[in-house]
Amino acid sequence: MTALDMIIEKIVLNNLRYNSSEKILVVADDAKRELAKHFLKAAQTITEYSKLVSMPARKEHGEEPTQEVEKEMLDSDIILIVTSKSLTHTKARIKASEEGAKIASMPDITDEIIQRCVDIDYKAMEMIINKIVDKLRTTKQVRVKTEKGTDITFIVPKIVMDDTGDYSKKGDFGNLPAGEVFFAPVNASGRLVIDGSMLDMKLKEPVEVLIQDNYAVGFGSNRISQELKAKLNKVSQDAFNLAEFGIGTNPKAIITGNILEDEKVLGTVHFAFGNNASFGGKVNVPIHLDGVILKPTVYFDDKIIMKEGKMLL
Repeated sequence: MTALDMIIEKIVLNNLRYNSSEKILVVADDAKRELAKHFLKAAQTITEYSKLVSMPARKEHGEEPTQEVEKEMLDSDIILIVTSKSLTHTKARIKASEEGAKIASMPDITDEIIQRCVDIDYKAMEMIINKIVDKLRTTKQVRVKTEKGTDITFIVPKIVMDDTGDYSKKGDFGNLPAGEVFFAPVNASGRLVIDGSMLDMKLKEPVEVLIQDNYAVGFGSNRISQELKAKLNKVSQDAFNLAEFGIGTNPKAIITGNILEDEKVLGTVHFAFGNNASFGGKVNVPIHLDGVILKPTVYFDDKIIMKEGKMLL
């Protein structure tokens, strides 16, 4: 058994806590089918109740899977989603969670990412996450600033989510690699200068967005900013919704241009546009695009909890 196969087996046994007789489903698409076979191999060493179902790659993150895949998801106990585009914010994933499936979603996962930042000290990371969540419970407003020009404020909602990597209970769901605290911001206004990664690439120039009343109302003139605007415009006005604010907490994650890993990097924050219906928001559109900001200074009310990318908890 290779090192990769051993880590994947740990995912099933430890992160998702396989129980005897549970049915395991691996969801793949054409772009990730070969890697998905490693997940199926690991599942087959654990139980005979394992299956791989594949589909054509989706065009955007948040686009629904095929009806066949959705049907299989609703008939499974553990679901490992190994696809090039995210199914995290889809109705199919939400339905499967509501039916009690334990789900790990890994959009655009690679074997390098698995070996770098999936096999980690989850208890140590959970301590960081719990500190952030505890402070957010008494925080009314968050402000994020950077030297490059980000300056935005927003209200903390009642629902604050975290991803500790523990999906051991029925209905549990999260990403692997894990490591973030996130929520749907309320009444956000200000300016974003996204300088880490977005649109499946490590950024050479920043994505600049003006936010007013929780919607993107202006974009920078450079190519990448206008590309983001065009992608959102293809969907609907609701795609311009500032859907998510998140804080990365994974100490082994690095910026590579792969948003699955990038948004988990300790000392970064990320914002997303589009769908947030799956974690307390009200906007349900078939798109969810994240952008990572480097070296942020983050205020919880008047207290700095992160200064230029360094946690002060």
